[in-house]
Amino acid sequence: MECGDIPNDEFLKMKYFLSLLTKTKDVFTWFTIQLPNSILNRGQLETIFHEQFFTREMKVNVIDFTKI
Repeated sequence: MECGDIPNDEFLKMKYFLSLLTKTKDVFTWFTIQLPNSILNRGQLETIFHEQFFTREMKVNVIDFTKI
């Protein structure tokens, strides 16, 4: 209920992304080192965010589980 219609609402997508920035130091640091005007829209932000923080490779090992 709280998230509402995020998949279809650009404003809500940005609102929740910005709240992520304040809760996650790594994301906040990454965001603050982006060059001014280097991100022109939410789609571009989503693309570079995924490139930075997500990998397509899904190898999981015991060390990964111990970090959790």
